Amino acid sequence: MHASPPGVQTILISREFVEAAKLKPDLANLENVQIVYLEDLRVQFGLWDTLWLMGFACWMPAWAVSRGRPDDPAHSARRCHMVAIGPSTRQRHG
Repeated sequence: MHASPPGVQTILISREFVEAAKLKPDLANLENVQIVYLEDLRVQFGLWDTLWLMGFACWMPAWAVSRGRPDDPAHSARRCHMVAIGPSTRQRHG
């Protein structure tokens, strides 16, 4: 087992991305981290939820993003993975 990166308690990820990036062994080795698959969340959201979230993101984007300064480091761990959401995502960036 590997320790999780500091401060990480939950990982939201797509099963398709896990398969494409061959991350299954890495995720299985993490300790004290909850893995939540986006496909499982999809069934919980109805039309009203989708519209509300889209409105929130469009009209109040500053509330949806944590505040920081441009010169703040993006991540303090050894490696940081940038994940693009979409069906054409096939690369693992590190």
